[in-house]
Amino acid sequence: MSSIKIKKLTQDEILLLSEIGAKTFDETYSWGNPKADMEEYIAHHFSVEQLTKEYQHKASDFFLVYEKNSPCGYLKLNQNDAQTDTIFDDALEIERLYVLKAHQGKNLGKHLLQLAIKQGKLLGKSMLWLGVWIHNPKAIAFYEKQGFQKCGTHDFWFGGQNQTDYVMKLEL
Repeated sequence: MSSIKIKKLTQDEILLLSEIGAKTFDETYSWGNPKADMEEYIAHHFSVEQLTKEYQHKASDFFLVYEKNSPCGYLKLNQNDAQTDTIFDDALEIERLYVLKAHQGKNLGKHLLQLAIKQGKLLGKSMLWLGVWIHNPKAIAFYEKQGFQKCGTHDFWFGGQNQTDYVMKLEL
């Protein structure tokens, strides 16, 4: 029996999502961004109020991944008008896929990605796409290993700076 479980987020778990989201974002990006910008971004984008709005959008879904009953990461999928960019028709966006640093290297991200692929197929989408910061080689390598290909770039505004993300896609 696997010690890894993934479940769809419930409204009662939004505070937990806020905590995991803030921590994983900080672990991933604090090394390359000013502290004040990080604090402002996290305070807004990972607040319970903001995540409640995102959770209530009918075209978005959140999933939590657990290892040995301990929550350690999450996935956010968007379709239709919930997508952060209108690059592709008939696609499912992986807006966020994060695993706490202490739990990385245990294939949890791969399990979340497999769920995203399954969801994309169930929804009849032709591809998955995501944006990944061009200065995050670990994430880029992970997605390339899973079959994603770079197909362009798009802007990601962070703390008054325009940061560039690679757009990566996976045909389903």
